[in-house]
Amino acid sequence: METRLNLLCEAGVIDKDICKGMMQVVNVLETECHLPVRSEQGTMAMTHMASALMRSRRGEEIEPLDNELLAELAQSSHWQAVV
Repeated sequence: METRLNLLCEAGVIDKDICKGMMQVVNVLETECHLPVRSEQGTMAMTHMASALMRSRRGEEIEPLDNELLAELAQSSHWQAVV
């Protein structure tokens, strides 16, 4: 995960502080929430979140998650840990 976030930073897709902040998010999710985020899906979620933060910083509007995706997320056994 660090590798992918660092690549995004080095390529100028995300800023350094967003990269560092996302690694802090990963740490909190793992240590405090006990969520398994070091997986292909977890890495994808963290890189999408980092990209969304960068788009927001540039003033772009970020669309909310659609209802179908939210319903799928709510079915996860980890849902209560993140809401």
